[in-house]
Amino acid sequence: MHWESTTIGGRIFAVASAILATLVALTAAASGPPAPGDLDQILRDLESYAQTIWDPAKVPGMAYAVVKGSDTVYARGFGTKSQDLSSGPVDEHTLFEIGSCTKAFNAAMVGTVVDEGKVAWSDKVRDHLPDFKMYDPWVTKEFLVEDLMAQRSGMPGYATDMMCVIGFGKADIMRATRLVEPVTSFRSSFAYQNNLHLWAAELVEKKTGLVWEEAVRQRLLEPLGMSESTFDFATYDSNPNHALGHVPQSDGSLWTIPPDWPYRGWVAVYAPTGGLCSSVSDMTKWIALQLGNGSYGGQLILKPETVQTIRAPRIYMGTVPTGVASYAMGWVFQSSPQTPWYWHNGETIGMHAIVAIYPECNLGLVVLTNASGNKIPECLAQRLLELYFGAEPQACAAKGTADFFPTRSGVCEAAKASETAAAIPLNKLVGTYANPAYGKVIIKKEGSGVTMSLGPAKRLGALSALGANQFSFQWPDWPGRRTTVFFKADATGNVTKLTIPDISDVRGGDFKKTNP
Repeated sequence: MHWESTTIGGRIFAVASAILATLVALTAAASGPPAPGDLDQILRDLESYAQTIWDPAKVPGMAYAVVKGSDTVYARGFGTKSQDLSSGPVDEHTLFEIGSCTKAFNAAMVGTVVDEGKVAWSDKVRDHLPDFKMYDPWVTKEFLVEDLMAQRSGMPGYATDMMCVIGFGKADIMRATRLVEPVTSFRSSFAYQNNLHLWAAELVEKKTGLVWEEAVRQRLLEPLGMSESTFDFATYDSNPNHALGHVPQSDGSLWTIPPDWPYRGWVAVYAPTGGLCSSVSDMTKWIALQLGNGSYGGQLILKPETVQTIRAPRIYMGTVPTGVASYAMGWVFQSSPQTPWYWHNGETIGMHAIVAIYPECNLGLVVLTNASGNKIPECLAQRLLELYFGAEPQACAAKGTADFFPTRSGVCEAAKASETAAAIPLNKLVGTYANPAYGKVIIKKEGSGVTMSLGPAKRLGALSALGANQFSFQWPDWPGRRTTVFFKADATGNVTKLTIPDISDVRGGDFKKTNP
């Protein structure tokens, strides 16, 4: 989820991408916006399609809404708030976690301080945040404000994300960016990050004097009338009309995430990158702001040029049958045979969402679901575009599986090394191991086996043998979630380190043994 390390190279790419986006938009504008078919019929066909791809056994509940200009022309819920049918039906006011759709809000927040003249997109981050530091000193010096949200940092995808799961806070994660060794050169390739959005939020806090969540409330949520939306789980849980998240299991069943789930706090740590909870009713106002080029209800919230800058493509992501995708800032620019459009999806542990806008059609869509690992939101976004233009539908697999924390590279190499080594006695595995970002791992002998404790939160679970010096760690209170762990000994038989490939972004996932 590369470019040569020169400032001019990165800047030329960004400018060229922006010019491309402008040319595409001007070409579409020159021919005029498309004449839609019968909108009511399009909405009926989209609903029929939604019900066709929706399987309540895989996704208990969902809601979606369609916006035309400033008007909500469709909003409806399907299914139930939990797989427990007594939870009640989903409607347009049901709260869901919107995940990384929050990133567009963070970009907009930076946009508000840009509009005030307090920051420029081309400013060096260090000029405003002196503590900011990347692995490479040159990259640290050249990192621009826009780079914080453009997903072209050179770090491996999802770097340091697991830190919040094992109990580290926002400040710890921000400090750890300097420990992540790049896998590509700066501004050369797309790799999805959450941690850099924390720095963007820090910039907002410094320039507004407000905690980020409060700044969002005052500058975006309140002006838009998004009164149902919240970053606070206590508020979320106290609202009787909220959805529960569900995680697909290997046997095809769903596990319902309980309100007191110990890992739930990661969302609060990563609020600027994925912490907003909202309803499709509220999100239609956000879409109307986007279609209004920064204005809503006669009020200017973001300058039109700021909206366009945020949505200008900055790094190529890939090509699919429906067009080329490039990442902007909190948005993906998507070309298509019909019209250019913008979208961003969001996946939390248990929920999946998308927001899509089609500016030349003055059209927008939001889809929220209460299960992770499905592609219903993406399929509905694609199908709406096809229906609007009467295009031949492309295949879209709505029933997929996704891992919120994807396995990283290095597993095969570590496994080979483990298989060729002599088995280490369990008692020699015992001890404390350390990684500069992920902290301490403690291995203890328990009965005939061993346990592992991870991070400040002391996530404690058993290690099950998979092979010579290769073990599987079952995350406590997280059904179906396992992590592979490898141990290595020196020539004298003393264990020197353990390796967790899932967190190989810092020191290759190595934890050095610090004491027996």
